[in-house]
Amino acid sequence: MKQDVLIRIPPGDRWAEIPDGKAKSVNEYSEKDIIGETLTDSLAFIYNKYQIRKFDIDAGRGVVSIDDGIPSPSTTRAKWYNLYED
Repeated sequence: MKQDVLIRIPPGDRWAEIPDGKAKSVNEYSEKDIIGETLTDSLAFIYNKYQIRKFDIDAGRGVVSIDDGIPSPSTTRAKWYNLYED
């Protein structure tokens, strides 16, 4: 399932980790939340944490997303039962 993992904190190219894929407002992040002063440093942090090499960058939203390989609950098919067959 695709999840947001980094958010850009202005000014500059500073990035903070998004815990559990739930981003706070940019103003709610402090200096201690910054994990990288550059996008490259921040992507290296995410690679070391998740061992994922494919990143999706949405420059308009200022977020970096990854696909963790776990299917989303809405795409998981429910088990079907047949009441009339043994």
